[in-house]
Amino acid sequence: MLHSVHHALSSETVVFTNDLAACPSDMRYEDWQLAHQTCGAVSFVTVPLLFGGWDLGALVASSTRPGCWDEAARKLLIDFGLQISQALYTRATQAELAAGGCMARAGGEGCGQDNGLQARRVGAWQR
Repeated sequence: MLHSVHHALSSETVVFTNDLAACPSDMRYEDWQLAHQTCGAVSFVTVPLLFGGWDLGALVASSTRPGCWDEAARKLLIDFGLQISQALYTRATQAELAAGGCMARAGGEGCGQDNGLQARRVGAWQR
């Protein structure tokens, strides 16, 4: 799992920097550094995709423009992330119900079916 994604999901918070060079060393995630080296990106944001208690991934965005993730831009990405999360959760639960699965029952514990999504119950996976 990408380091910025792992941090955002495990802390259930948006992780961002407007200047990679100026951010603390513990926030210079490997995936961000690679994007900086290969694409020249300097501003990054990682929004966890969480819905209904499920970890559905993360929305990661970057820019070559320093300072582009102001409060309004982050709010827009958070709102977009919520819409993505709702759609992914709906798709996953519909697929589970159609297959007779148990994602929507008992918090999903004990489910062994694979519906093509890498969803995990928040707090139920090892960090």
